[in-house]
Amino acid sequence: MKLKRIKYHTFFTIIIACFFYLTQASGQITADTMYNPVKSKRLADYAFKNGNYFGAVSLYLNVMNHDPQNAAVANRLAESYANMREYENSEYWYKQVISIDSLAFPLAKFKYGQLLKMNRKYAQAIPVFTSFFKTYGGEKSSFYIKQAKKEIKDCKFAIAAIKDSADVLVVRLDSSINSSQ
Repeated sequence: MKLKRIKYHTFFTIIIACFFYLTQASGQITADTMYNPVKSKRLADYAFKNGNYFGAVSLYLNVMNHDPQNAAVANRLAESYANMREYENSEYWYKQVISIDSLAFPLAKFKYGQLLKMNRKYAQAIPVFTSFFKTYGGEKSSFYIKQAKKEIKDCKFAIAAIKDSADVLVVRLDSSINSSQ
């Protein structure tokens, strides 16, 4: 009986020691990662690939703090924010991609225009789409050029619809409507 207690006690002690060792090791990896942009980028790419956009964003931001002219990381930040449906942040980072290196990421201008449109900045989106379809010659160019022209029409329609909207006041009726009383 006493031998079983010792075995359980030893087993439990080993489990606790392993737990503390692993938590310490993971803390060291995180601290090392925060100061090493190469490791941050590698982990961010892994997180992005696995759909962990929130984790990827924090790591990509760390890389951008060390290398603010990294267009590839800025593009991944923009994609991550878009996948998280944080369109204002995504818009900002696509604008950064365009200003850093628009030739390496030609679709960034198209996506930037889409985000301007999503953020109800229709007048700003029109020249971005116009510039895109005049200069884009990459993969699936006919598709993206048609899409950019369609986006311009949509922006113009939205601007006109906002101007023509009627002043309507919506009032909630009291609970006696549609009731048996």
